[in-house]
This record gives sequence, C-alpha cells and structure tokens, in this order.
Amino acid sequence: MSEPMSQQDAGWMVLVYAGVFLIMGLSGVVVPILDILGGIPFWSSVLFSAYFGGALVSLIPFGVLTDRYGAQRTLAISLVLTTLSGIALSLFSDVAVLSVARLVEGVGCGAFFPPSLSMLSHLPKTKRRTGAFNLLLNAGLACGVILGGALALLTPKGGIYLFTLPMLLLTPYALLSLMRGGASSHSAQDVGDVVRASIGMFFSRQLVPLWVVCITTFGCTGAVIAMYPFYTAELLSRDVQGLALGGVYVGGILASLMAAYVPISSARMLRGGVLITALGTLLTIYTPLGPTVFGLGSGFVFVGAVVYASQMARRTAAPDGLMMGTLSTMVYLGFATLPLLFGMLHPMLSLPRLIGLNALIVLSTAVLSPWADDGHGRGA
Repeated sequence: MSEPMSQQDAGWMVLVYAGVFLIMGLSGVVVPILDILGGIPFWSSVLFSAYFGGALVSLIPFGVLTDRYGAQRTLAISLVLTTLSGIALSLFSDVAVLSVARLVEGVGCGAFFPPSLSMLSHLPKTKRRTGAFNLLLNAGLACGVILGGALALLTPKGGIYLFTLPMLLLTPYALLSLMRGGASSHSAQDVGDVVRASIGMFFSRQLVPLWVVCITTFGCTGAVIAMYPFYTAELLSRDVQGLALGGVYVGGILASLMAAYVPISSARMLRGGVLITALGTLLTIYTPLGPTVFGLGSGFVFVGAVVYASQMARRTAAPDGLMMGTLSTMVYLGFATLPLLFGMLHPMLSLPRLIGLNALIVLSTAVLSPWADDGHGRGA
C-alpha cells in the first residue's frame, strides 16, 4: 500500500507537473517555426528528428540512473538540460548549433519521464495523478504549438522565449531542493543485476504485449498526424486543419480527466483505449472529429500503460525507473519509426488506405493482447 504524500513529496510533484507542461511546451513551440529555423527542408527535418533521437537513446539509461541515484536527482538533471537547450535555442541562429540544442532538449525529455513516472507510481491514487500528468503533457503540447505559431507573427522565437523563462525559475528551485536534502536515497545496484532486469523486462510474457501496444498505438497515431495535412489539403482550410489536429490534444486532456474516475482495471483501460484509438483513426478518413477521438483513445492507453507497468513493477520487484524508462522508450520508438515507415509506403498506397491500415494495425493489438485481466489496479 502506498504511503501518504509528505510535504517533501508535494514539492517534488510541483516540479513534475510544472516540468512536464514546460518541457512539452518547449518541444511544441519549435514545430510551427521549423521552416524558419532550418531554412531548407533537410535541416528542418534534422531539427525535428534530433529531439526524438535524443529522447529515444536516453530514456532507458536515465531509467537506470533513477533507480541507482534517486528520482529527484535525475529529475533535476532533466530540468538543467532542458533549460540549457532553451537558452541555446533562444540565443543562437546557426542551424548546426540549433540541431545540437534540439538533441540536448530530447535528452532532457528522456531524463524527465523515468523519474517522473516512478514518483507517480509510488504515490497514492496513481491513476488520478497519472491522469493529471497526461493532462498537463497534452496541454503543454497544445499551448506550445498554438503559441509558437501565434507569437511567431511578432518575433520568430517568441514561443521559445515564453517557455524558457519559467524554466530559468523552475530549475534553480529543483537544485535548491536537492541541496536541502530533498532527494531520496537509493541503494546502488549491481550493473549485472540491471542488465538482467533489462533483458527480462524486454522479453517478459506479461510486458511484451504492453510494449507492442505502446509502439503501435503512438506510432500509428503519429503517422496519421503526419499524413493528415496532406490528406485534407483540398478538403479543409488551414485553420480547420489546425483545429482538427488540436483535437488530438483535447482528446488526450479529456481522457486524463476521465481516467481517474473510470472504475475499471488498467488492462481493460488499455484495451478500451486501443479500440477507441482504432475507431478514431478510421473516422479520420471521413470527419475532422477523428483526431479528437483517437486522441481520447491514446490518452486512455497512456494512463492505463503507466498504471499497468507500475503494478507489474511491484509484483515482479523490477526497478521502477528502468520500468518507466522502458515504457517511455517504446512510446518514442513508435513515434520515431512508424511515421517514417508509412511515409515510405505512400507511393504504393493512397492516403485513405494508409490511414485505414493504421486503424487495422492498432485494432489488431486489442485482439491479440493476452493480458490476464484479473481486476488488479481497479480504482488505483
């Protein structure tokens, strides 16, 4: 049973919630101005991919560091890295420097999720707190994309300035909390134990279905988001396209609000989220409301995945940071690979067929997932 949250834990949860909003916001503000920062399509693609590459390669290592040195220390490192990247993005214009800054920003994101999700898994009302975390994640992305485009009318880097300034306040607060003894103590783990735990986690019969769902759900929705402007180019005006894509984040926020009060187990929430995501993906072919529906479904998948993974960590005595680092890696692996794969298939299949194929792939994970839904985690 989880212990009540202490005043010290409450202070770190403020950092977690504020951090996820600002980190996601800073990543989002760059998207509307990629053409300005990159100058040519190649460098714009580099700036976009560098972020996901940095996150992908750092999630599991920082999960291990979380287990070894404590979640608070790793969280502080992530805030420092994000702040430094925001400063570099604000001050420099050379595209090579900006690309390195985006890579560092991605590493900062990779350092943030394992300790944050590990903290959430140790606190009471895990499902509700994870829902709030996912709400702020989606709100940060939405605000970043919207404000990044709007402020670019005044100054190209206006959105970057807006999200970097609060980070300059949040990061010193985290470092002061560490110096005051706010970090929990963790016993050092043997490297061999960590390697064995990693291998077992990757190939566990109970966890492989979860990894498959995370890769396919988030990878396929990412692919649909990437295809959507091309698919609707002659069907919707640009402002309606923006509203439709913004619906993805609105759906994620609604899922976060609803998940805490849905009295079902994490496994059933995952299955339900997958089904809603598949339905929303299919609806995207016919209506601008489709992205909102698959955003709702993927939001349920995220909350269900975090709760399910935390339950499995407790049952198997697996390291929490490593578990959450692996979970986050699977999400980013989907984002990094499936949009590229479906982009390569575009010359062979029409966009409606590609979107329909995405829906079928997501749906198949609900049919094939062999979770033993024994009711654990109901109301967690």
